[in-house]
Amino acid sequence: QGSQGDLSFQTSPKVASSELAS
Repeated sequence: QGSQGDLSFQTSPKVASSELAS
């Protein structure tokens, strides 16, 4: 999930925030 989080952050910073809280 770490790698996916990085990709999400680049494409959608908002999604990255959700992943961090998850």
